[in-house]
Amino acid sequence: MKILLDFRKNVHGNAAAHYDKAKKMRAKAAGALKAAEETRRKIAVVKPLAEKKVRVKEAQRKKEWFEKFLFFKTTNGFLALAGREAKQNDLLYSKHLAEGDLFFHADVQGAPAVVLKNGGSAEEQDLKETAQFAACFSSAWKRGLHNVDVYAVSAKNVDKRAQGEFLSQGSFMIRGERKWFRNVPLRLKARSAESGVEIVPAFCAGVGIDLMPGQTEKNRMVEKIAKTLLVAAGFSQELPQGSFDLA
Repeated sequence: MKILLDFRKNVHGNAAAHYDKAKKMRAKAAGALKAAEETRRKIAVVKPLAEKKVRVKEAQRKKEWFEKFLFFKTTNGFLALAGREAKQNDLLYSKHLAEGDLFFHADVQGAPAVVLKNGGSAEEQDLKETAQFAACFSSAWKRGLHNVDVYAVSAKNVDKRAQGEFLSQGSFMIRGERKWFRNVPLRLKARSAESGVEIVPAFCAGVGIDLMPGQTEKNRMVEKIAKTLLVAAGFSQELPQGSFDLA
């Protein structure tokens, strides 16, 4: 350690000067620690209030009927819905599948019923987006697959009965011609929205964080997305089951 000495002062004078300097530095350090503690105290008071305001704002926003399902709106504004589990798949069929709608399903075991409202009048871009939506929320994501086939049929070609008997919950009989979407890539996009974060197919236009099946555990990816988009990390239920990577 080097110590600077003033040649104009004797030993006692130099010692006194360094003592005074050390005393001032200790005082500054104590002041800094006090200020830091005061800042932490203010944060501890303000943070819960801010979080409460966010929760109140979310509670005040009236939810749409379709928000209980997985959903997104296509580039041209068509509403696509997917069941979160078998019971919701049946509910989509019995309550929300109407004439003029299209029914999508990934060609794998373990895939949701997906309904594109008024899909009969949708453009090809909307159909491709909905097919990708159906692919991503199938079991293919959890299995780490990167492409899967998806088909679509009109509402009239979907039935809950086979040979006069009702099928089990979440199962459907498909009749008639199917429109196929081959090798649909499993890609999603997380982007900012009024409600916080919306998860849409990567085929949708716009800037976002592109996701694909990978090695990162879901909760860690949710935290990474939330940090990047500066939003609360409360949207894990809007993502498929499985692991993720950035595409």
